[in-house]
Amino acid sequence: MKRVYATAVAVVLVWPAFQWGLVTFANVDPWKLCGFAMYAIHQNVEVLIVDTSDGQSRNLTADLRPRVSRARKAWRRVRRVFGDLTRPDHLASVVFDTLKKVDGIGIVAITRRLGPRSSVFEEERRRYNYHRPAESSR
Repeated sequence: MKRVYATAVAVVLVWPAFQWGLVTFANVDPWKLCGFAMYAIHQNVEVLIVDTSDGQSRNLTADLRPRVSRARKAWRRVRRVFGDLTRPDHLASVVFDTLKKVDGIGIVAITRRLGPRSSVFEEERRRYNYHRPAESSR
């Protein structure tokens, strides 16, 4: 029984440092995952989808079809919790399945959070580039 208590105490002592690392380096939401740092930082995540087919960047976010919009909202929720630990691969496949004329996209995750030292909102952008997979010939 002492081992159970010792393990529980060790987890409670180590978890704040581990979660601090996840929040700091992987942009994980501090309010999630049994967070001790949940009072420290508020973050907002915005997801933009950009058409890069013709070499220009054209924002597709306002013109999304319902299926793509649902996939975008789902990945935004996952991204808010897990930060850089997640990638938008499923969202990209939904975009390519739905928008047949688009050959290349960029998915931009914009994370805004209150800076822990400055108390000023900081913005971090992470871009994921995807190209339409080549059609397989049979």
